[in-house]
Amino acid sequence: MNLVTVAPTWACRSLCCAYATLVGVRSPLLFAMTVAILLLTGTRALLAQSTIHVPADQPTIQAAIDAAQNGDTVLVAPGTYYENLQVQNKSITVRSDKGAAQTILDGGKKNVVANIYAGIGFNITLDGFTIQNGATSLSPSNGGVVAYGFATIQNNVIRENWGYGITVQGGSVNILNNHVVTTAPSASQGYCYVYALNGINMTSSTLPGQVAPVQTRISGNLIEGDGTFCSGQGIGVSAASPVLIENNTIRGTTKGIGVSDLQRTDDDVHVIVRQNLIYNNRYGGLYFDYFPFQGSTPYGVAPATMVATNNTLYNNLTAGTYYDNTGGGPLAEIVLSDFYSRMALFNNLIIGNSSVSPVINCSSLAGSGVNRTPPIFDHNNIYNLQPSSAALFLNDCGYAAFFIGLNGNISANPLFTSSTDLHLSRSSPSVDAANNSAVGIAGTDPDGNPRLQDSKGIGYPVIDMGAYEASGSQTPALSTLTLTPSTYYQIRPDPMT
Repeated sequence: MNLVTVAPTWACRSLCCAYATLVGVRSPLLFAMTVAILLLTGTRALLAQSTIHVPADQPTIQAAIDAAQNGDTVLVAPGTYYENLQVQNKSITVRSDKGAAQTILDGGKKNVVANIYAGIGFNITLDGFTIQNGATSLSPSNGGVVAYGFATIQNNVIRENWGYGITVQGGSVNILNNHVVTTAPSASQGYCYVYALNGINMTSSTLPGQVAPVQTRISGNLIEGDGTFCSGQGIGVSAASPVLIENNTIRGTTKGIGVSDLQRTDDDVHVIVRQNLIYNNRYGGLYFDYFPFQGSTPYGVAPATMVATNNTLYNNLTAGTYYDNTGGGPLAEIVLSDFYSRMALFNNLIIGNSSVSPVINCSSLAGSGVNRTPPIFDHNNIYNLQPSSAALFLNDCGYAAFFIGLNGNISANPLFTSSTDLHLSRSSPSVDAANNSAVGIAGTDPDGNPRLQDSKGIGYPVIDMGAYEASGSQTPALSTLTLTPSTYYQIRPDPMT
């Protein structure tokens, strides 16, 4: 009797591959024993995670993806790969071996560079590539990466694509630590702004059959353009499930962050925008929209579901105009639209630098007199560094009176370290001046520093306004505090961490 054993590999992990093992086994007992061994080793091999190297094991990334099974990693060697990838309903990681600078995915202006579809029960990770030349100049839309379902897109450089850098068409896709360039590939082309769309364009949603919504994170990304109208917007989100947008830097784009809350089934906090650095954009910093006519909630008092906490916004009207290139406006550092009572702003630095535009624009009356409930403004510094022909606020955001001085809001020069370094100097009026109980506070700032510190020696740690925390003591001195509650209504508990 001759018994030949064949060890399963990543290329041969089904029991069908073991036919050669049974050749020459004539004893029924030995045959049964051999089958049992194969079942055991084959099952273990099926469950094992394997690494498929490109090009050592497979000549292309797509071939490796097709061969991969759940739990596998496709590890790509440095080089330029001219491919348009399709990844569907697998739980795999596609990662570069040496990082984005040395590993380029080039779509050849034929189609989307990477198309990811991961339904319930699957999760796909795309990690560490330069992604370029997606779509074509004639059909700008989804240029770089398109994702649906459950995925993570991280540590990539996404540039020179026509249309969106990253498009999320539904589900919960985490977008982490990417560098996205929104400038149109050919700035000399007429109407180039038509071809330069959002760096990140997301529709978050709960998938059919999904039991409960999963939070989506957009975190740690650098999104930038060249500061002209040939650049696209930074981040655009239509939130039909919870979204956390934190620790991103958006600069040189047309508009910074725009969010619409589409959730109508509860009054929980759905969107938190926190600790983002938004500066030197062309037509505004932060846009919040909530459309009450789409939901069942009546006009009047309602809990805030969209929260902006500890962001730094500065000089986001670099075009120097009252309206954008499509006639939209009036422009401002922050624009709030429609159902104001769904919006809350805590601990932000909102610093304009325009001689023609307001710092805050409440662009509608949100119910034409029926709903005059204002947004929450709590412990913000709202200030214009330039004398302006426009008021600090355009429209009154539902407030009966000017509210600087109420609920911790101030209007003062923030005393940045410099015009290019938006950390606060120790003497800033925004240091130790924010609300420790604000919704959505993070444990550390984008630099990794603890958020609550006593920088001015007041005897106890107090959070600063804006994205960065000034250094100081984290240990409170013995003291007695008398707390006076704010005058606005309570927000539902914050579900995000």
